[in-house]
Amino acid sequence: MRRTFSDFGWDSDGIDVVNLAEEYYERVLVRGLEVARARERGLTLAEVEGGDRHAHRPTPFRLTDRMLSDLAAIEGPFRLVVDSMDFFHEVLEPHDVTTVVRQIRHRCQTLGGQALLTVHVPRREGGLAGSLADLADLTLDLRAEAKGTHYQHTLAVEKVGHRPDLARLWTAEFRDGGWGVKEPSR
Repeated sequence: MRRTFSDFGWDSDGIDVVNLAEEYYERVLVRGLEVARARERGLTLAEVEGGDRHAHRPTPFRLTDRMLSDLAAIEGPFRLVVDSMDFFHEVLEPHDVTTVVRQIRHRCQTLGGQALLTVHVPRREGGLAGSLADLADLTLDLRAEAKGTHYQHTLAVEKVGHRPDLARLWTAEFRDGGWGVKEPSR
């Protein structure tokens, strides 16, 4: 990410990159692997005797608390990118996902922030998708549909605030400068 900023000549000072998936792995999933290994092969007498009976139990890692703590620490205008919400869908209950998104929205409104949350389409299905769309100011849907030997890409602007008249569907294509869209023929 910093290299991309540099390529565009942008200053990357003040940007914090947090890998919550890696932190979740280190603080939650690794312990699960250790427990599974101990269950499968058992413990040796040396491991039982060598263990510290008074060892401090680690504080459980709660992704919701971690995210809300970071949000609470923001004190002024900000930009936030969550790439992607799929991880939250995998490890949190639906009500916890909406809690995080509501808090992000609230912080954006009170501090003048902007947030971009990406969601992979298959994860959007169901009631949670409707809740997230209701909380969003803008929803876009980029799709790739197989058409013979190539893919046809479309970009749908599904919601722009409370303006249904601004919804659009465009054919999208990748150009030299990035993604571009063509106005639909009438």
